Amino acid sequence: GATVVFSFPVLNELNLDPGSDLAGYLNALSSIGIPIISNLEDYVMADEYFFDTHYHLNDTGVQIRTTQLISDLKSTILKP
Repeated sequence: GATVVFSFPVLNELNLDPGSDLAGYLNALSSIGIPIISNLEDYVMADEYFFDTHYHLNDTGVQIRTTQLISDLKSTILKP
């Protein structure tokens, strides 16, 4: 009875290539048949929210990302 959903990892805006094909990335994810519950843009964060690498958030970044993920999950779970 479990449901599998996909949400994005946090991305440092400084690491995004301006010419990257995000639409192609999203299309490829859609083709695997797992519901995407988040907007990619909501998981792109400023460098100030990262700790020591582009993968580790600081305390403020963790709070922002966790709040966003909870919101995305609630929106999915509470859909009529």
